Amino acid sequence: ANIAANVTANYLNFLSKFRPMGFSTPLSTPRDLLVPPPPPPTTIPPPPSESMHRIQDDGVHDDPKVELESKDLWDQFHQHG
Repeated sequence: ANIAANVTANYLNFLSKFRPMGFSTPLSTPRDLLVPPPPPPTTIPPPPSESMHRIQDDGVHDDPKVELESKDLWDQFHQHG
């Protein structure tokens, strides 16, 4: 009987490493069920206002022109993957 108690205690100790705080294991004792539940989560902040989501147009029309200064460098780049 002592061996069974040790095995059960070791098993519960092992399980406690993998369960979130405040949740009982299937092998918990009825006394564990009398423990008050953890406090509810703090209130969730309200979502950001719509004005934060609007993208303001800065009036810049992006159309970059890219020129390759050295075709040799580009060819070397592609040779190396």
